[in-house]
Amino acid sequence: MSIHNRLDEAYRHQILGDFEDNQFYPKTPEGLLEFLYSDESNYKIYHYKDIYTKSTWQNRLNRVWVIPIWCVIAPFRWLFTGSSGVSQHSKLGKWLAKITGL
Repeated sequence: MSIHNRLDEAYRHQILGDFEDNQFYPKTPEGLLEFLYSDESNYKIYHYKDIYTKSTWQNRLNRVWVIPIWCVIAPFRWLFTGSSGVSQHSKLGKWLAKITGL
């Protein structure tokens, strides 16, 4: 269970198709990396969180107060914005992930 909004996965054929359609970068591995990391790219690269990390006692303690507050806030957030989650790549999302381990 997570309170974060998930990003859509980009499949290999989508990335390769966009890279082949682009005429500004050379058709080399270095060109592909430049394409992915360029400011004009629609793709964002993130590292996956290690799924084998265990939560600490601080994470469990923070879950005791964060999750009930979120259960109260989420319906109102959904009414006003249409989304009850938090982007896991925003400042708030990163902070919540850090303190709760979720």
